[in-house]
Amino acid sequence: MKINGNEVTTWTLPEGAIARLGRGIVRDMAFSPDGVHLAVATEIGLWFYERRTMQPVALCATERGSRPSP
Repeated sequence: MKINGNEVTTWTLPEGAIARLGRGIVRDMAFSPDGVHLAVATEIGLWFYERRTMQPVALCATERGSRPSP
């Protein structure tokens, strides 16, 4: 999947990895107070989705910091 021309599968990869398969096992999720975003906690990190389109807009990874979409 591409977001703004960037491959979501390459966001915040561990050292030496070339791609990610999947987005991790879902542990928890919650809507933002204004209902615009959905936050999904996985083993990889915290994914933020635009609720209207359900497209990922950012990933705060547990190992490598965060990667917002450009």
